[in-house]
Amino acid sequence: MPIPSPPETPSVLVAVPSWEMSTQRAFSQLDKTWGGRFPMNADEAEKETEDLLDDLRNKRNVGLLPNDFLPILHNLYPRYSDLFSAFGEYGANGWGITGSGSACFGLFYEKSGLGDFFRDMTRYDWIRKIFCLE
Repeated sequence: MPIPSPPETPSVLVAVPSWEMSTQRAFSQLDKTWGGRFPMNADEAEKETEDLLDDLRNKRNVGLLPNDFLPILHNLYPRYSDLFSAFGEYGANGWGITGSGSACFGLFYEKSGLGDFFRDMTRYDWIRKIFCLE
């Protein structure tokens, strides 16, 4: 079976919030939430990944990307919703949190939306650092 090509590399805007989440704390919260079990088995997770990569390969909007830490972080820091909504408004194809948090990111195939979003980031006074990877 041929290996599918990876998606085109989008520009990535990364926003680092004023709060921090240590990896140890994040995993401790994850264990409390899921009790050592996760909502998907390995086959389901692989299928979800394949579907997301296919959507990104075709530059479809995927919205909020899955991450097992997200419900925990979002519960502790509901301001993530503001930023996630803005990623959608400015044309990001996908967005989410990095690893176990606390930084978040948006994937942009269209540079115009990225530039507009980057200029408008000053309204988020809780973001302490912003950078773009192209």
